[in-house]
Amino acid sequence: MSTKFSRKTFLKGSVAGLGMMALNVCTAGAASAAEPAAAAAEDTNSLNLVPKKAASVKVTSRGSVSGGWQGEPVFPNWKGYTDDTLAMNHMYTFVGYAGQGTLCVEPEAGVTGFNLFVNNRQINTAAMAAGGVWNVDISGQTINGRNTIQVGGIRPRGKKVTVRVGYPTVQEGSLQDVGIDRDALELLEQIIQADVNNGFPSAQMAIVKNGKLVYQNAWGKVNSYNPDGTPKTDSPAVTNNTLYDLASNTKMYTANYALQYLVTQGKANLDSRLVDLLGSAFVEDTIDITYNGYENPGLKVNKQWKAELTLRDILRHQAGFPADPQYHNDSFDQCAQKTVPGATNVLFSGWDGSAATRAATLKSIFKTPLMYKPGTKTVYSDVDYMLLAFAIEAITGKGLDAFLKETFWDPMGLTHTTYNPLLNGFAANDCAATELNGNTRDGAISFTGVRTATIQGQVHDEKCYYAMGGISGHAGLFSNATELAKLASVMLTGGYGENRYFSRNVMDAFTAPKKEDAANWGLGCDPLPKAQNLQPSFPSRFICSSKRAHFLLKSKPTSF
Repeated sequence: MSTKFSRKTFLKGSVAGLGMMALNVCTAGAASAAEPAAAAAEDTNSLNLVPKKAASVKVTSRGSVSGGWQGEPVFPNWKGYTDDTLAMNHMYTFVGYAGQGTLCVEPEAGVTGFNLFVNNRQINTAAMAAGGVWNVDISGQTINGRNTIQVGGIRPRGKKVTVRVGYPTVQEGSLQDVGIDRDALELLEQIIQADVNNGFPSAQMAIVKNGKLVYQNAWGKVNSYNPDGTPKTDSPAVTNNTLYDLASNTKMYTANYALQYLVTQGKANLDSRLVDLLGSAFVEDTIDITYNGYENPGLKVNKQWKAELTLRDILRHQAGFPADPQYHNDSFDQCAQKTVPGATNVLFSGWDGSAATRAATLKSIFKTPLMYKPGTKTVYSDVDYMLLAFAIEAITGKGLDAFLKETFWDPMGLTHTTYNPLLNGFAANDCAATELNGNTRDGAISFTGVRTATIQGQVHDEKCYYAMGGISGHAGLFSNATELAKLASVMLTGGYGENRYFSRNVMDAFTAPKKEDAANWGLGCDPLPKAQNLQPSFPSRFICSSKRAHFLLKSKPTSF
């Protein structure tokens, strides 16, 4: 037998930085008059690699192919090029981690055979019968980072094989699995324990690297102090399941995630105007307020400004709204933007946290005039993300909490991520306390309805609790370090399991600098300098990089 090299011979290429070599070799016996050369050659649609012993992997039948996929290439020629000698017609690259991964393989009816390779290792396809849909366990072939599928040799010519690729998930692992020395964590543990020993209430930490949860720990008690500031000795210890008030991290994991998902699905546009989403009252109900220290442009101009506001403006924190108008505080002076005893809050909506008060808060936002011309300043405003909550509800037709639960939390298996824990099956001692003496700052602050007892299991943020019923885009979310790490992992890959959440273009759009002169601000997040070679970081309390996610949650220092 002689060996013939086609014009595809020795096609070499680096596949997504893996340094892999693809060698396309066609072998056939010498053609004779009775056996034309065309019949001796392999199907030109096939990718023929140097024969290796095929790996036997677990193959199981599945009934449904519904889901969100990282990719759904249809071989051969999935890229659609007419030149079938291009290797990429037979190769597909996806993001994965070593030790995990499943392909959903569907050979169409009539396929009598095909070759499947993962990272240049051949997979035995004998059990993948034509017309069926098969889960193929490739956990023994995957590596951290870019992985490559190759499909070729599909017989007979003209038949197709569809391969669906899911997203990585966070799985149990050990420090040794990811090359972390246990001694490296001892200093961190000592620092945190010393803080707790010296009065810090509690902390919780989780470490995820390469798709593996390799470390969890918790320190302190869920409620360390009595209302008078003396140590509380009968409080349960914090566990890895204890819920923490995520404060402004809520912005990233609720409003931002929801919008990124909706934009990816084509159901939202960042340049949509708020007035088109929320109705003309957003503009027409605006009242005239002269903010101290700011020039009043007049009600007509202010309405014109509001009429042009888009979701993108809100995400940039450049919409013009005041930072903290305190719709819940009946003695808040809107001109001075501070509490003044005896003052009347012209934007007061209520303080009881009811559905009626939440609806009234939207009307109060409609009335709120802008403080400055949009786009001329960056002012971190909670009103921006309160508005986004209402906008998301208008787009989806669902409550923000219900939408997030059915879209993210339930599909991802997050059982300890929620708004309003005490209304959703959790007890006070399932949550870390945030402040003694309610929102009074030990008596320094007072308004009608202010909480005075230790806050535990209720959102600490005043606007969220009193005016938004505990459900908002700026605050209100509770979770723990482990589940927060899982949520953050979605920003590294765009999905989780068989759930597609964000396209790469959408993730890039949200994390890119919003303007050339504001390189450290993205759309709702705070990108790190490129020189640090890290993935974007989100507001406060944690670090997220392309290879690992470390989460340290601490309860707020209780006042006493």
